Amino acid sequence: MAEFSPPNLLSHIVNEDTVHLTGIDFETPRVLLARGKDFKADIVIGADGLKSVCREALLGWKDPPRLTGDLAYRVTVSGSEMRKHANLQDLVESPAINFWMGPDSHVVGYLLKGGDLYNIVLACPDNLPELDPRLKELPYLASGAAMAVEDGYCLGRLLSYISSRSQLPDILTIYEALRKARTTRVVKQSSHYQQIFHIHDGPRQEERDRQLAEFNEEPYEGYPNKWRDPVFREWLWGYDVNVEVEKAWAKYEKGQFPLIVGGFRSRL
Repeated sequence: MAEFSPPNLLSHIVNEDTVHLTGIDFETPRVLLARGKDFKADIVIGADGLKSVCREALLGWKDPPRLTGDLAYRVTVSGSEMRKHANLQDLVESPAINFWMGPDSHVVGYLLKGGDLYNIVLACPDNLPELDPRLKELPYLASGAAMAVEDGYCLGRLLSYISSRSQLPDILTIYEALRKARTTRVVKQSSHYQQIFHIHDGPRQEERDRQLAEFNEEPYEGYPNKWRDPVFREWLWGYDVNVEVEKAWAKYEKGQFPLIVGGFRSRL
């Protein structure tokens, strides 16, 4: 438990091994636990993963993870061991993100830890039995963790500006405006990338390969390799969450942010 001032905010750190979240009372608000006391709060952040109890409580129906149809295998190989093999040396001596694309499958490889490890991911059709554990999201832009970090920083920064509890609804409105469109685009583009990677042999595959080869040095907006698309790459990697939060808050303080309830006028 930690207290921060000003203003006073209280946070609870709960050991997941000793409690089980069963639901949320949105009116209080209050987190309902299977064992131990329930927790009341000014705001509940439902960041409890793929099998989210919070999401189901908000929606009002069961919302289990949906399979994507793909399965990812991952292995890391010692960079020093790879250097011992002439046909592998270029992969570790010339840092790059390497793709091998094929029908319904692809392999991506890149260096980690300054060249000490080579990370290899094989994505292929998911034919495991239903009960086997597996990742149920598309990782083709390798941006899921980055979006989570941006989300957390954005919300934390907005909460740092707060001067009254009455501003909490506005904080959440600003947060949604800043984050929903961006994260939704990442999800959709990742799904689109799957289609580009897994084209079956034929005219479309040949045209994809032609564009990749012919315009590798001068990629354009819409280039099949999203990480080299100059417009999308700037949007994805050039984003500064701190700048966006400051711009949004400045607009809010002027009373110009849409769909707020007017908490900018509040004072403790």
